[in-house]
Amino acid sequence: MKFSKQLQKIMHHFGLSTTELADKILVPKATISHLISERNKPSLEFIMKLHTTFPTLNLEWLIYEKEPFLITEIHQKSIEKDQIETPVLNEISEVETVNEIENEDQSENEAEEIEPENISQNITENPKNILSFQSKEIDCIVIFYNDGSFKKYNP
Repeated sequence: MKFSKQLQKIMHHFGLSTTELADKILVPKATISHLISERNKPSLEFIMKLHTTFPTLNLEWLIYEKEPFLITEIHQKSIEKDQIETPVLNEISEVETVNEIENEDQSENEAEEIEPENISQNITENPKNILSFQSKEIDCIVIFYNDGSFKKYNP
C-alpha cells in the first residue's frame, strides 16, 4: 500500500479533510496534497507528527505497512509486555562511566606508546608484528589534530 492510500485511510478513519488534517498536525496543506498525489514521500518528522497527534496509529503500519492499522488495547498490552521483559541497565554499578572508559583508553594508549625512532626497530624485533603486516597494504594515513582538523596522506 502506498503512503497516499495510508494517509487517505487515516483521514477517512478520523473524519478529516486535507485542510483539517494539516491544521491538526501543524503542517502546510500543500504537504498533505503532495503526499496524496504521490509527488513527495513522507519525512520522518511528518510521520512523528502523525503519531504524536494520533497515538492510536500503529507506527509499524505507518513505516512498514505492518498491520494492524490502529493499536488496540490487546496489541498495546503485548507491546508493554515486550518492553517490561526487555532488561534495562539502570544500576550505576553496572554501567561504566565516560571517565572510566577514557581512563582505560588512556592507560592502554600509554602502554602501547612507542617512540617514533623505535617504530621500525619494534616491528622488526617482534615477529608477531611482521606476520600481521605481511599480507596488508596501507591505504591511507589520517592524522587528527587537537583543534578538530585532520590531514590525510595517501602513499
